[in-house]
Amino acid sequence: GGGGRGERHLALTPSHCILCEDYRDCTACSQDPYCEWQISSSKKGDYQCSRRGRLEGSIRDPGGCPKVCNQRRSCAECLSNSSQCAWCESAQACFYFASYLTKYPYGECRDWYDSVHSLPQCRQCSRLSSCSDCLQAFQCGWCADMDNPTIGRCLRGDWQGLRDPSYHNCTVAVSEIRVGSEQAPSKAPPREPEDALEREREGEQEREPGLALWWYPGCPDVEECRLGLHHCHPDAACVNTPSAYECHCERGYTGDGLLHCNRTCYNECRHGRCSGPPDFECQCDLGWSSDGATLALSGVECDVDCLCNFHSTCLSGPGVCDQCQDWTEGAQCERCLSGSFGSAVSRGGCVPCQCNGHGDLTRGYCDPQTGHCHCAQHTEGQHCERCSPGYYGDPRNNGTCFRQCQGRSLVLDAASSPSSSALGCQGLSPEPRGLTHCLWVLSVSEELSPCLPGPHCPPIALTLLPDSHTLCTSSYVYVFDGLPRFLSNGVVLSDHNLIGAFCGTNRKQPITVEAMSGVLSVYFEANVSAGAPPQGFNSTFSVGGGACREVEGEEEISGIARGGRWGAHCGRTVCPRDCGATEGRGMCNMSLGMCVCTPGFGGSDCSSPVDSSSVVWETLLDTQLTLNQAHRFLQRLAHSMVEGPDGTLWMYGGLSLTEGILGNIYRFSVSDRRWTQMLTSTLEESSAPSPRYYHASCYVPNQNAMFVVGGLTRRGVVAADMWSLNLSSLVWREHKSSLLPPVAGHTLTLRRGSSLLLIGGYSPDNGFNHRLLEFSLETGNWSVAAHSGTPPTGLYGHSAVYYEAADTMFVFGGYRFHVESVQPSAELYSLYYPNLTWSLLAPAQGNKPLSRFFHVAAVLQDTMVVVGGRTAEEEYSSTVALYQLNCNTWILPSDQGTCVCVSESLYESLSLSICIFETLCVSVFVFLSLSVCLCVRGVCIRVC
Repeated sequence: GGGGRGERHLALTPSHCILCEDYRDCTACSQDPYCEWQISSSKKGDYQCSRRGRLEGSIRDPGGCPKVCNQRRSCAECLSNSSQCAWCESAQACFYFASYLTKYPYGECRDWYDSVHSLPQCRQCSRLSSCSDCLQAFQCGWCADMDNPTIGRCLRGDWQGLRDPSYHNCTVAVSEIRVGSEQAPSKAPPREPEDALEREREGEQEREPGLALWWYPGCPDVEECRLGLHHCHPDAACVNTPSAYECHCERGYTGDGLLHCNRTCYNECRHGRCSGPPDFECQCDLGWSSDGATLALSGVECDVDCLCNFHSTCLSGPGVCDQCQDWTEGAQCERCLSGSFGSAVSRGGCVPCQCNGHGDLTRGYCDPQTGHCHCAQHTEGQHCERCSPGYYGDPRNNGTCFRQCQGRSLVLDAASSPSSSALGCQGLSPEPRGLTHCLWVLSVSEELSPCLPGPHCPPIALTLLPDSHTLCTSSYVYVFDGLPRFLSNGVVLSDHNLIGAFCGTNRKQPITVEAMSGVLSVYFEANVSAGAPPQGFNSTFSVGGGACREVEGEEEISGIARGGRWGAHCGRTVCPRDCGATEGRGMCNMSLGMCVCTPGFGGSDCSSPVDSSSVVWETLLDTQLTLNQAHRFLQRLAHSMVEGPDGTLWMYGGLSLTEGILGNIYRFSVSDRRWTQMLTSTLEESSAPSPRYYHASCYVPNQNAMFVVGGLTRRGVVAADMWSLNLSSLVWREHKSSLLPPVAGHTLTLRRGSSLLLIGGYSPDNGFNHRLLEFSLETGNWSVAAHSGTPPTGLYGHSAVYYEAADTMFVFGGYRFHVESVQPSAELYSLYYPNLTWSLLAPAQGNKPLSRFFHVAAVLQDTMVVVGGRTAEEEYSSTVALYQLNCNTWILPSDQGTCVCVSESLYESLSLSICIFETLCVSVFVFLSLSVCLCVRGVCIRVC
């Protein structure tokens, strides 16, 4: 077309096309009608000229173009709307960044800023508000108020001084901000210049208030403490430092000075520690003291050596040791005590002898230099860690070495030997005959002859430890007060010197017996067979166990006073705590040697409240405490006891370790708590019941007679007879019958006053008694009762009770013959008398008890009470099991919350006796082989 103003030309070849990106400056770009200059590009090197219409606000007229870089006079102008310019701070010039190397080839521009890489883009001194930030910029310095250097101004300058065109000196610059400062001027006098540079800078002229100085090499020191700019704790003192400040807790306080200043001792505890609240006093380490004369000046305590080698205090002054410690002795605690070794004056000090409690006292326990132990109590080794030959055990940690079984051992003059020793038997190997025997004889003198108790004849106490393992079916430990008496074949006889026969594998408590004759014999007989577990026992003995009998008190029982201790090792107390007499809980009965509790209280000291939900064991008589010496000979087992008329209990027979098989009769008055031996007679002078044990007895009220059947007699003969004793005339009468078999371990039970039922029993010749025998009290004849159902096939050592409300007998436990084997039973059988039908009872709920035999049982209201015996877990049991007859439910000792047992239970025992007696309360009376008569009452009743 033509060449007019509105003409447009059509380009036909690419070379004729004009590209906006080819323009390098805003003026040329904006003069092209097709191009525009972008001012928002942030990328250095990007082309800023582009085709028009792409970005709103671009420059399209040359008059709107910004100045070129070298025409810009300030940093802000240099970096605004341009990514191509850079500001040289040292030269105070704006230049095109791409030409930096040509413009400053020798590094004349020390620091520069651009709009892309610099934050902030322009660093202005006036924007910096603190000296530390100000001096990080080379071109800046700090004008600081001399009184308070935190008041100041950051301005341009260098080593030569202030170079800011706005101010000719720092005082003028700072005065402007001082007027508007929120901080009140300090009332403290202006600080003196601290260095020569300041004094030189100020000259010799006098400083005026409000004077400010120039700081370029470093910031001036700020006296935070004087200006109140610190953050110290109220109980701390502020101390100024060249660059900051420090906080130190005041005297009598300790902590970091900033957050914590806790109170402590006012003085320094140099060799000690502060006691803390409330006294805050120095407690000196052992061997250090304080000098009160110098304390006020020094402020230091625990700085005076007591001169006791640091083993004692010296309250009276240095050199006067109060009481040596750390195993030392001497005027200055300079020697080691006997029983220790080392050096009392060296750092190691004295160390106690490490002899496991077995060092010999007479030799000082161990060598004072080496610590090698002088061993006693049958031990050896550097630390007495091994038993001597002929002894066994583990003596470490005060363990015991036991004198091993060596056939026959004799220990004379035991009183002059160590105060205690030990003997036992471990790991016996079977001999060809299977029997192993051991005998120990201990004497307090050089002879074996007995002596009368006194100062020259102290008692010997033997304690059998719980870790013994002797099977009660074959092995026993016999203890004699004196020398034993044996048969020619070695069988042990019942001996008046025999004070105990012990066995068991799971005893939990030790058992102690005393020999008063000056001679104690221990005989161990074990039936050890091949493949059987090892058997043995451990025991300790001591001489002089009667010292606890020397007690204070006006009233005494055989040398034992009220509140005094008695027995081996002084383990028991007579009327402990005076039975709570002052509180009205009970009173001490000195004739019985025990507490008699008032209703509502129980326990050996009457301290336990009781109610209807409690099972209460009440000791009626203990033959070891009673004043009546005759009661000391009541000990027995496998006897019988029945209720008699007028509040009495009648005991017959049994086996005594000292007297053998017994045939005497004793009567116990419940109200008087007194035993009386009864003299009896017979209708025929030539005939009388032979002494026996494991028999059965039963009281018939309408005949006022006690009936006795069977039992073991002398020479192992099992009796097959029946006797009755009239309790009024005390005359025995025999009831002969050919139907009655020889039996022992059976039961004899009264049914409604008309007949006696005999169940179970055993004899070596006839085996188990499987028949149910009934004795008619009207005709005086025995008969075999035809019974049906599920009866026990063979039984002995069981219990049988009669429950009149259901006309039923209940038979529990015992040794039972079942499936060609004999084993303890936990079964409960019932015999319904109207049709003589047996039933094997499974409990309606809960568990049945453990197997048990040689126990006793009685009916109390509608509950069967089972006591003692031997169980699968306890060879001698003291547990009580209850059976609710109407509910068919057992209440066992393991049941929680069923009832509460108050006071000590009876001793673990078997082959004891039991009977029911009704007076003011319903009670179960148990007589043990240890001659302890107890009463249990208040049986827990569970509602069905």
